[in-house]
Amino acid sequence: MSAYVVSKAHIDFLVQAALAGPSDGVGWNREPEPNFSWCHDDQLHRLELLAEVGDELPPAIPGLHPIERVPPSVLGQRLLDECVASVHGRYPDTSPDEGDLPGPIDAYYMGPYIWEPYLQSETRLVAPGMPRVIPPPASTVVIAKQIANYEYQSCEHDGWTRSEAHAFCRALAESLLRSLPGWEAAPWGIDEKAAA
Repeated sequence: MSAYVVSKAHIDFLVQAALAGPSDGVGWNREPEPNFSWCHDDQLHRLELLAEVGDELPPAIPGLHPIERVPPSVLGQRLLDECVASVHGRYPDTSPDEGDLPGPIDAYYMGPYIWEPYLQSETRLVAPGMPRVIPPPASTVVIAKQIANYEYQSCEHDGWTRSEAHAFCRALAESLLRSLPGWEAAPWGIDEKAAA
């Protein structure tokens, strides 16, 4: 199996998908602040467009960990770091510090990751350079395939299944499923065969 560092646009796309959901789905992309979240190591992480590093909310249940408010650039850096670790694990003779990992020619992974919207909105700005509404980047199937691609590139080391990036991808994939039109109206369990 081969692996490569995904492009910056790919990471930007995944972060925007978590912020806005799919263009053909229903659910978290209809909320003004979607607050997509995932759980890792007994802590809830919530993606928030205007969060700053270190922001937390009190736990929903006393005694649990506080909820981490994750800025888009922090999430993107975490996803990128996991992919780099995977590719370096697959090709141990390479050096991430020298920019010689398979993947983008520009070796953008050597510097800090700064999230940029994959798609821009034409609405007024919340903050300089940040649109008020982050539009969905693509349909459910396109987002699902980009998750699969990212997971394929990022699973080449022993820590993958315990990583936050893996937890994020699983939560995003499940949210995509739940965003499909008709999900809420579909039966919960099948008790008998349908009449022919």
